[in-house]
Amino acid sequence: MTSKEIKAKSKTDSLTISVKLKFKESVILNYDNEYFENNTLKFTNNINRDTIVTRKILRLYNSQVFNYGHIQNLTTGFKRTSQNILIDKSIKKINFELRNNQLFPLKTNNDVLVSELINDYNLLYSKIYKSKGSFKLEIKNELDSLHKKYQKKYQSTNKLLHIQLNDFNYMILLEHLFPKNKAVDLFIQKVNFDVICGSFTGLGYQFVKHRINSLNYKKLNSNNYSDFYLKYIALSIYKFLKHKDNKGDQNFHESRDWLKTTEFYKKDSVYIKKQIQPLNNNLFKEKIKNLSLADVDLKESSLSKIIQKHPSPYYLIDFWATWCAPCISGIKEMKKMDFPKNVKILSLSVDKEEVKEKWQLKTKELKQKITYLIDNRIEENKEFLKFIELNSIPRYILIDKNMNLIDQSFLPSHDPQFLPKLRDVRNAKFW
Repeated sequence: MTSKEIKAKSKTDSLTISVKLKFKESVILNYDNEYFENNTLKFTNNINRDTIVTRKILRLYNSQVFNYGHIQNLTTGFKRTSQNILIDKSIKKINFELRNNQLFPLKTNNDVLVSELINDYNLLYSKIYKSKGSFKLEIKNELDSLHKKYQKKYQSTNKLLHIQLNDFNYMILLEHLFPKNKAVDLFIQKVNFDVICGSFTGLGYQFVKHRINSLNYKKLNSNNYSDFYLKYIALSIYKFLKHKDNKGDQNFHESRDWLKTTEFYKKDSVYIKKQIQPLNNNLFKEKIKNLSLADVDLKESSLSKIIQKHPSPYYLIDFWATWCAPCISGIKEMKKMDFPKNVKILSLSVDKEEVKEKWQLKTKELKQKITYLIDNRIEENKEFLKFIELNSIPRYILIDKNMNLIDQSFLPSHDPQFLPKLRDVRNAKFW
């Protein structure tokens, strides 16, 4: 599901989670978003009394596991609490109470808690990790016994989602023990998106990691596989390629090329590409230096001169146009924000030369402080816009004072993380 699809979802297709908290108590729930990336949902009570804190989110998947963890520093050592909550499509609203650093569901079936299953598999994973490849057969027997235990438990009560959760946890440990396992191959070919959890996304990552250069990518496009399978492989390849050790690695060009043919990639190509194959920073600096820009008096300038004239540690470049309603809406939104003092907005219009008078009037009306027009007739300017793949606006690019690229496609101004990310720019590498 892309961000556009999420916006199109019905308002009723959402999940409401409430947590009863005492003063200054806080809870963070973790869950996977539509890109198999970790999202957090924070509940904090700043009221000087017990209160219920409610968060409402769009339902990305029918059923999903949310994770809650707490570590308490005691005189006898650390005490760890780890809870896992399976929320299926029948639940529109769920309430919890925090007691002794644990979440207790209120007025609902305790079957939403699946911590015992996941913790049991995590303990076995620790054993696999510590064994460093030894005692595989003995651990495999333990794994089989654990799988049968929960299979029997959930089959007796016809809990289909719990059965799937059990299967995913089993398969990911089987893949850890015996990489490129045939049983895992067959299991993944029948995958669906009924329940999204850490083992679901983790299994896909391990599957791709062990097969990244042996997958038959031509066969993947021959319509022999289900849409679920192809989406799962695409998401898992994306998660693998965006890992810091793999990002931009030319050894994975075949998988990257295949990913670009998928519907998953095409629906949000700018965001996905910056995660798996960031722009070359040296080329970026070289090309952006050669931009030919005009100020409101139509005097020519360059980015180097602009930075000298308006010194700042960081710059958010806003590509916009007078005909772009979302661009103008974003400009007005940012005007109302408590913008970080170490970031200045550099407005670059992509309006055509023949409507420069319209741009002059509009940029003055919007009271843009650092505002320039990109001359669309100049070849170097065209090459730069092609290089950054400016296929739509508004588009935001974040750079530092030395024109080093920090983010080639920064969050839109309406995103809840827009300001928090900007305020944390000092710690930014390449998001």
